[in-house]
Amino acid sequence: MQNSKKEGEEKKGLTTKQRIELILKIYKQSIPMMSGHVLMVVNSTVFSYLMSQTDNKHLEAVAFTSILESILRDIPAANFSAIAALTIIEVNKDIEQKNHKNVGRIYRQGLKIAFAIGSLSIPMLMYIDKILILAEQDKEMAKITRDYCKGFAIGVIPSLFNLVYRDLFNGLQEPQVFAGIQLINSFMGISSAIALKNGKFGLPNWGAFGISFGGSMANIITM
Repeated sequence: MQNSKKEGEEKKGLTTKQRIELILKIYKQSIPMMSGHVLMVVNSTVFSYLMSQTDNKHLEAVAFTSILESILRDIPAANFSAIAALTIIEVNKDIEQKNHKNVGRIYRQGLKIAFAIGSLSIPMLMYIDKILILAEQDKEMAKITRDYCKGFAIGVIPSLFNLVYRDLFNGLQEPQVFAGIQLINSFMGISSAIALKNGKFGLPNWGAFGISFGGSMANIITM
């Protein structure tokens, strides 16, 4: 009788209250995750808009800088997502064993991978104009792209470190921490990019380089 009663309860599934609690729990985790990602997209969109405001050559350069940024952000991000999954597994183990050594190892490995990817990408970013000219692209547009990529190269490793932090905090089920960091990052990056592009507040007028350099400085500070 007891077995049949248990089977009957299992068949009923979740109650309405339990379903609501589960949905709220999911949104409690997903909204900060989504917010952090949206802020990263806002950064890229604003930087592209600032570039396109100048002239047609800068607008053409946006096509290449956007692709490069997507490659260097989205492909590593797919690899780093494993950090979140592994962290959840190890945190559950560590709660039972009362230690956090395995989470630390996962985190350090993620930083090593980020450093390796960033280091390998820097030469390409620094000499992107030569690659574009070999591909028979306009020389002036290639120079603008190079200027932007030089500023981006300065902060490419810190930006990848920030992706590792994001997935670590997601794995620890504290996505609001990264969302808060990314909010500061976005404010600093966009403000610096606007100021350095146009030479406002006594800062140098660095054009395309200033836009990406502002973003890089924000990544370094919030790293």
